[in-house]
Amino acid sequence: FRALFDESPVAALLLDSAYRVIGANRAACETVGYDVDELIGKDPETLIHPDDRPAHRRMRDEMQLGSESESAERRLVHRDGRLVWTKLSVRSIAPGGGLRHYLVVLENFTDRKIFEEQLQVALRDQQTLFETMSVGVAQTMSGKILLANREFAEMFGYSDGEVIGMPLWDLCVD
Repeated sequence: FRALFDESPVAALLLDSAYRVIGANRAACETVGYDVDELIGKDPETLIHPDDRPAHRRMRDEMQLGSESESAERRLVHRDGRLVWTKLSVRSIAPGGGLRHYLVVLENFTDRKIFEEQLQVALRDQQTLFETMSVGVAQTMSGKILLANREFAEMFGYSDGEVIGMPLWDLCVD
């Protein structure tokens, strides 16, 4: 177990019954920017972004009340101050029937989150450009209008939004 834990490419922390770190693998250390020795004895809540701490406390309470596993998205704060977006999954384990311990798995999806945010900005910019163009523009598929700006609708005597869903051929003059 120890070798699998230490060498896993997935970040993992092992917590004692008091919810203190008693083990951290290399991937976890890289994820948060601390050495194993610095993490041992630490409350993992100190690694969580302050805005996410209340939800994390509720999750911890659920685990300590007997829940077997919980998971949620959490923002961690790396040692250098940058945000690390993770899916934090906690599983209760009781070695040898003794006190409960907890295995915390941290799936880092920061790159995906950054990409999603950049995509949202690009889509907003595209929508703004589309809506403010001084020429008529429409997007069609299979002969139906999916999207059209105000200028396109006005070119055919319709108000903004009325042409959406219309067959393109209905706009042609006989």
